[in-house]
Amino acid sequence: MKHNLKGFSLFELLLVLSLIGIFSSIALISYPKSHLQEAQEQVINHLHFTRYLALHTTKTITQAPFCQSDFCQEERKHFEKSFWRLQFTNLKNIGWAYSIFSDSARISKTKNFDNRPMDSSEIARNPFDGKYLSVYTYNNTKFANGLREGDLSLQKRYKISHIKIKGGCGEYEGGRILFDELGFLRCKIANNPVSLPTNTLIIELLDDFGRSAKICILQSGFVKKC
Repeated sequence: MKHNLKGFSLFELLLVLSLIGIFSSIALISYPKSHLQEAQEQVINHLHFTRYLALHTTKTITQAPFCQSDFCQEERKHFEKSFWRLQFTNLKNIGWAYSIFSDSARISKTKNFDNRPMDSSEIARNPFDGKYLSVYTYNNTKFANGLREGDLSLQKRYKISHIKIKGGCGEYEGGRILFDELGFLRCKIANNPVSLPTNTLIIELLDDFGRSAKICILQSGFVKKC
């Protein structure tokens, strides 16, 4: 019995591969990144920046701006509360948003370590334009940033309706992500002291359609998609 077998020629294989490449390119153009993906990548980049600040910005407790008592004893008790952090906040007028800042260790009438700094020197700035990376308001109009309506306003810009934190720091909505002077992850829940995580921390961003994107932060401080 004779079989008439015919295989694909090299030209036909190359033609098929070329068509697949063209269709893939068209698909990428037709279906750009979703708002959820954009929000995830932006938060990851800003977490990297927050950790960079923690590693490269020295906040010596004996410097005059941070030390106002004899021998700085009182300030040293609160030093862990001064770490750089990214804080998610659900604000009544703009919804979910975040800011990047540190908190000085000094005690004053305007500072009770409530994770809402009153001093502009504690706010992270965009290295490209010098504007503050915060959605709180300050009387510094020269560098005022429209981020209450812009990138840091995750709900208005990217339709993020919920932000959940779970894993090594507990489980709650929103919250603070701290990095110490060595770049390690630290936990901070409102009205509780700074603590070490017990495992990987997971940030889950959820949009208006119930879809989610997750960000993992290892105990070492390494940030990645998960």
